[in-house]
Amino acid sequence: MSGHLLLYSPKTKTQLPVGQILCDALYHVTTASSRAEFESYAPHRIWDCLIILGGSPSLLHQLSAITPNQKMPIIVILEAHNSGCRMQFLRAGADEILQRPITGKALLSRLRSLLRRRRTHQEFTLRADTNRALGFHEAKAVFQSKPKCVVIQIHHDQTHAMLDKFHALKEYYLEITTPAALFLTDQKRPSNLCYILLDIAQNPLIAHNLLLSMRTHDLTRHAASILASASIETATTLAALDLGADDVLFPTFSGSEIAHRIATQLVHKRVNDHLRAMVQEGFKAAVTDPLTGLYNRRYAMTHLCHQFQRATQGQTDLALFVLDLDFFKRVNDTYGHAEGDQVLRRVAKLLQHVTRASDMVARFGREEFLVVLPDASAEIAGNIAERVCTMIRRLKIGPNLIEITASIGVSLRYNAAQIHVHLTAQELMKQADRALYRAKAMGRDRVSYFAEQAA
Repeated sequence: MSGHLLLYSPKTKTQLPVGQILCDALYHVTTASSRAEFESYAPHRIWDCLIILGGSPSLLHQLSAITPNQKMPIIVILEAHNSGCRMQFLRAGADEILQRPITGKALLSRLRSLLRRRRTHQEFTLRADTNRALGFHEAKAVFQSKPKCVVIQIHHDQTHAMLDKFHALKEYYLEITTPAALFLTDQKRPSNLCYILLDIAQNPLIAHNLLLSMRTHDLTRHAASILASASIETATTLAALDLGADDVLFPTFSGSEIAHRIATQLVHKRVNDHLRAMVQEGFKAAVTDPLTGLYNRRYAMTHLCHQFQRATQGQTDLALFVLDLDFFKRVNDTYGHAEGDQVLRRVAKLLQHVTRASDMVARFGREEFLVVLPDASAEIAGNIAERVCTMIRRLKIGPNLIEITASIGVSLRYNAAQIHVHLTAQELMKQADRALYRAKAMGRDRVSYFAEQAA
C-alpha cells in the first residue's frame, strides 16, 4: 500500500530510521525539519498521512492549522519518557500514538490501518458527492442512543487483563457475549455499537480467525471491531490490524485512552454508515421510478439480460410479460393527471402483491409495465398474467371509482412445444411486445401468448 507521507521532526537524526523504514516499504516520504519547511511542502500536495516525531500537543495544533482541509491521519511518535502526554496528543487530533523504541512492523501495521480507513472514507465521500451532484437526497439521520460495547469472550471462563477496564467505562453500555451468539441471524444490530474481541495470549490465532469471520459476515462486516490484547505489543497482535481490526488495545493504555479510542472508532463508523446509506439511496434513486417505487426501464433491461444469461447457462425456464393499461389517456383527460398517477400507483402495488418474491416488476413506460419471471414455466407465467388481468379489471380506484383494464403479452424462453429457441433477451422482449399488440387487436382486456403465434 503506497502513499505520500509528510514526515516532520526538528531533529534530523530521529528522521533517519523512521524515514528509512517508510521508504523501504515503498512509501513516498517528504521530510520537514522546521515549520518553514513544513509550510513550504504541506499546501502543495494531498498528503495521505502526517507523521510527527516528538514535539508537543500545541505543535500538533499549529501544524494542523496549516493544512485545515487535508483531513489526513496523524501519527505521533514520542520518546518513552513522554507517555503521560498520550491523551493530550489524542485530544489535539492525533489518530495514533507510538512510543520509542519502535519497530518497523508496529509503525507499518498502524500506518496501513489508518490509510485503509482514509481511503474507504474517501471512496464513500466521492460517491456521496456524485449523488449530491445528481440531485439525490441525503440519507436520513439516525437518532443515536447511548453507545454499546460488545465484549466477545471466546471462552466463558476466560480471564483477561483488560476486562476490568471495560467494566469501568461509564460512557457505554457493556455486554458480554460469545462467538456463537454473535452471528445469530435474528439479532438486531444498533448502529452505535463497537465489538471488542478478547484475544487469548496462549493462542492469538483463534482471535484472528474470528476477526476474519467478522469481516466477511453480513451482520458484522461494517462494524467497528477492536482487538484487546492480553499481552504486550507483538507482531502477532499487530497482525490483527491487517486482518480487519480497526484498532488494537493493550493493557498499558489508560482507561481514558481506551474510552477515547472506542469513541473515535464509533465516530468513523457513524460517518461511513451515513455515507454508505447515502450511496445506497442514490443507487435506489437511479434505478427506481419515483412515482410507483418500481424499478425503472434502465434497471429492468439490465436485470432481464442477467436473468436471460443465467437461464441460458442453466437451461432453466424464463418468462416475462408486458402489461399496458387500456385507454389510459382517457383517464388523464377525464379525471386529470393526479388521478392518473393514482391509478398507476395502485396497479404497481397490485403487481407487487400478485407476483412472486423472485420476480422483478418495473415501470417500463408511461402506462406500461414489465414483469420478469425467472424459473417460471408457461403454466406459472400464464396463471400470474391471467390473475393480474382479472384483478385489474375489478379495481375501482380513488373517489371517482375509476375502472381500468389491461392488455398483457407473454413470451417464454421455450416455445409451446418446449423446444429451446435460440434468441436474445432483446428478442424475448420483442416477442412479448408482439403478443401485447395481438391482445390489443383482439379487443384488449386479455392475455396473449407469443407461443400461440409460433405454434
